[in-house]
Amino acid sequence: MTTRPTTTAQPTTTAQPATTAQPTPSHLDIGDTRFRMDSEEVRKARDAHWYARTDWGIAVLRYEDSTALLKSPLLTQGSAKWPAQHGVVEGHFDEWWRKTLLVLEGDEHHRIRRLVNPAFSARRVAPLHAKFQALADGLVDEWIDDGRTEFASRFAAPYATRILCVMLGIDEGDWKKIHELASTIGLGLGVTIQENIARIDRAVVELTEYAESLVRSRRESPRATS
Repeated sequence: MTTRPTTTAQPTTTAQPATTAQPTPSHLDIGDTRFRMDSEEVRKARDAHWYARTDWGIAVLRYEDSTALLKSPLLTQGSAKWPAQHGVVEGHFDEWWRKTLLVLEGDEHHRIRRLVNPAFSARRVAPLHAKFQALADGLVDEWIDDGRTEFASRFAAPYATRILCVMLGIDEGDWKKIHELASTIGLGLGVTIQENIARIDRAVVELTEYAESLVRSRRESPRATS
């Protein structure tokens, strides 16, 4: 009896592609008063990943990704939920915020845009360029000889607000009032919204009353403000 030599079969393995470890998104403490968008911390986070984590959700760090997400039909406007995310679910600011152009979507957004756009069109703005330049020159003249200034309060705020007054036919003498009210309402866009909500609500009421008075004035004397 003869026997054949036996061979031991070796298990075969299929080569697997090497896996690359996915980068871990950074965490940004945007609630820290020292946080800055132009910081090295943010630049490093952007280099490492297209988004970072924060205590309020993800922060998209790259322009291309932001653009793609904003255009995606799979996403909806999240800004409308900002007050509620910070415990503000009622009051004047909450009611006003839900109606602003920033958070409206669809047909209602387009309807309001069509009403607002003509006031800020190039055709409407072009004849005002000389007035804008004169305003800028006048503001600069107030502090140029000092060799330095606090730019935000002595140029940016008065210039931007007075330009708005000119474009909308509002008395420029009211610019400080409008700026102060708008700045207070702007606190509603910050992470300290809840602790400032009483001030914010009062500012919304006051600015709304001011706007309504302008509307009444325009209806009574349309030619006086044309």
